[in-house]
Amino acid sequence: MKRLVPLAAAVLIAALSLAGCNTIEDTLREHTYGLLDVFALDQENVWAVGTRGMILRWDGGRFVPQESGTAVDLHGVSAASPRDVWAVGDGGTVLHCDGTAWKPVLSPTDRDLADVTAVAGASGTDLWAVGGGGTVVRYSSGSWTVENPVDWELSSIAAAGGRVLAGGERGVLAYTGTWGLELETPEPVSAVAASGDGRAWAASHPLGTYPVMVSTIFACDPAAGWGPVYRVADTAVRGLAAVGPRDVYASCDHGVVVRFDGASWSRESVSVYETYAAVSGASPERVWVVGMEVGTRWVSLPVARESAGGWHRVDTPMFVSGVLRREPE
Repeated sequence: MKRLVPLAAAVLIAALSLAGCNTIEDTLREHTYGLLDVFALDQENVWAVGTRGMILRWDGGRFVPQESGTAVDLHGVSAASPRDVWAVGDGGTVLHCDGTAWKPVLSPTDRDLADVTAVAGASGTDLWAVGGGGTVVRYSSGSWTVENPVDWELSSIAAAGGRVLAGGERGVLAYTGTWGLELETPEPVSAVAASGDGRAWAASHPLGTYPVMVSTIFACDPAAGWGPVYRVADTAVRGLAAVGPRDVYASCDHGVVVRFDGASWSRESVSVYETYAAVSGASPERVWVVGMEVGTRWVSLPVARESAGGWHRVDTPMFVSGVLRREPE
């Protein structure tokens, strides 16, 4: 069956064709949206952010767009509560939502910010974000601080149980009052995750080409320290999430999702085309992944949910396609 382009996309294609775009594929690749991060605070409060300032929120039945007020790419989203949600992106962009509307926050940096984590505390939200040039931004007790503990790119950050980790080009940094290199890796770390019991995970992959790509997942036990625990062939791990004390998910290229169930790691091929940029879940019963699918004539935005069975599509706005959900068998 022929795939139909939504009316809004068709109008955009026609307009851009007059401006010199050669094919539908070129137009869609240049002007469609991609999801870059997702955060699930609980079963019903879920946000996803992406290119061109896109923000989606789960309303209990589908994802609906929210006005961000910006056109820059948003790379990270996190929340301490439904009324305390944060997003970060290019040019040091920082946005905050009070549960009603998103508003820009005066940023202490103009560096591109790649990831953010927000932790609710007794004295308010403790916010951490990382980005270009080893930048670490922190918002605590109503004030901002900016550090550059290293001179290499930082791409991910996680905090749980008083533990703060940042991953980047040369490994994993840990914050214990000051930043220090806790895990050195031969390849860049693309994602980190932490659980409340002191355990942590990191994923790295070489900047090589397929099909020789092999990603490595590391785990940190509070007693034993860091060590490699699983290798994922022919794909790059893009996101990690600890969704329970012993449940960890990794989102990867080529529609691959990897899971640790407390006993062993397993690999699941969800789709051939989709690239899953991020994963999040408040419990093992419901896990979400987001990213982008590049087909022969269409660019779509997968958002996936897992319950206890298989992956299925989830309703999204008209311009978002390729959405999945997993329900009990």
